[in-house]
Amino acid sequence: MIRRPQTGELRIESFSRVGLSEACRRYGLTPRAIPSYEQMGLVQAGRDRHNYRYFDSGSLQRLAWISRLRSGGVPLSDIRAVLEESGPTEITAKARAALVRQAARLQRELDRANSQIAAFDAWRLRQDAA
Repeated sequence: MIRRPQTGELRIESFSRVGLSEACRRYGLTPRAIPSYEQMGLVQAGRDRHNYRYFDSGSLQRLAWISRLRSGGVPLSDIRAVLEESGPTEITAKARAALVRQAARLQRELDRANSQIAAFDAWRLRQDAA
């Protein structure tokens, strides 16, 4: 039985095995991304008798977290740390902390860009006055 998650919800109840293309579709990942996450040890795929990848509910949960955190710009090293946690409370707390760190990195980049814009504007005013 498939229970479609509500917006913002990462809960997966009893999925049967899901293939690569369906996993890509569900989580907005590319067919190249998932095997690379598998090579990095972030997710494990089983293989059927035709050697096609399939994902069980635990792997689908991990793909959901990967997808959500990657869409927030969280680096894979931070995602690995999130996925190493054991319980849902710990995973959620670590995921939130990773997103907060990413937001801080982005704010620093925005501050640098705004500083450069201000410097450019000041330079342009001096050039126009000369």
